[in-house]
Amino acid sequence: MNKTLWLPAMALAAGIGPALSGAQTPHTLAGLTAAQTRALQKGRIVHRIARGPGRGWTMEALVYVPAPVQQCVQLLLDFQHYRRFVPNLIAVEVLADQADLAIVNHEMKLPLGVRKRYRSAVTHFTAAQWAVVAWRKLEWAGLIPEQRLAQTLGYWFFVYEPDAQRTLVLYRAYTDPGLLPTGLGWIIDRLARQSVVKMIKAVRELLSSPLSPDD
Repeated sequence: MNKTLWLPAMALAAGIGPALSGAQTPHTLAGLTAAQTRALQKGRIVHRIARGPGRGWTMEALVYVPAPVQQCVQLLLDFQHYRRFVPNLIAVEVLADQADLAIVNHEMKLPLGVRKRYRSAVTHFTAAQWAVVAWRKLEWAGLIPEQRLAQTLGYWFFVYEPDAQRTLVLYRAYTDPGLLPTGLGWIIDRLARQSVVKMIKAVRELLSSPLSPDD
């Protein structure tokens, strides 16, 4: 995988989004092939997933949505409704939600009854025509190793194109599921590859129509 693809700054995942307040819009399309660019312009989802580093997966996806940046951010900060678009998520608990930082517990249900939990710090920053929502994993005391997601961090990045009245959505994440029962690894690998497309399709659908708080 091209390590320089679509990098608005992974430091955002460490919770320093406000440091970009004086920055220009990062260039999001560096690294795309001509075929990927054509597919994206035609409204298709451009994505890829690769193993590593370590035991985890790096996932990337791009898609256009007919919605302003503010609506995109609203969707990503509506933690109680994450199950509308995050596959395998069964529970969310918001521990704190301040102006630009939220602390959130998540529980995932995987095949064969396996459940994984993790706590994340979610930060966000919005400029005139772009925004970022980033997260990183926090320690969660009391979880047994089999329950604990070993690592997750990443970001959603949005750039509005006023002439086309659409927003480019970039998703990039790294996830290491941690300890898994023997024989489940290949199932999780397949699930990860399917989940990123399923999630981006759901996000596009939600951002293609007015959002209802009761949905």
